Amino acid sequence: MFAYRSSWAGALHRLSKLIPKGAVGAVFSRGSNSLFAFISTVLLARVLGTDGYGAFAFAFVVTGAGSTISALGLDQLAARELAILYEARQWENFVRFVHWGQRRIWCASMILVGAAILLLSAIEIDAVMWRTTVISLMFVPAYATVRFLRGQLQALDRTALGIFFELPFLNIGLLIMSTLLAMSQSLRRPEYAALGFGATL
Repeated sequence: MFAYRSSWAGALHRLSKLIPKGAVGAVFSRGSNSLFAFISTVLLARVLGTDGYGAFAFAFVVTGAGSTISALGLDQLAARELAILYEARQWENFVRFVHWGQRRIWCASMILVGAAILLLSAIEIDAVMWRTTVISLMFVPAYATVRFLRGQLQALDRTALGIFFELPFLNIGLLIMSTLLAMSQSLRRPEYAALGFGATL
């Protein structure tokens, strides 16, 4: 038994040597992201069934794409520009940039949600899928805001711990919602799944 534990300890030590110093956060972030996504997918597929999970997956993809587009790339821009303003102690310009970016994200989100709902109304899709997608789209402004906030946090953090701001918070919320749905028989519908996912954000 002692030899078995020693071999495992040696293997872990050798593995840690292969990971560049300061990259542990990235490895943990990507690994936990995959783990949470896998567990959530299995739970949702079992709870919602084939048709229900299909409706939720469609809504999830549309909402994810919408939040990425409505963020306008400002999350990445904020991580760079705010870091420069922070180092230069230009607090007025720092606050002005945050307000400027947030207003544009909200406006873009509202326009995108309205256009997406009009497009969904014009095409023929299942009623359950339509309701699930519309409910999910209501949270696009919140998703885009969180992405922008993550960029601000990355700009303010000057250590290697900044990578942990990229932890998969969306998949953590998805896992929490999946667990709650699995525990409640009456809530096992894709519409409730979309609403619960937004609420866990």
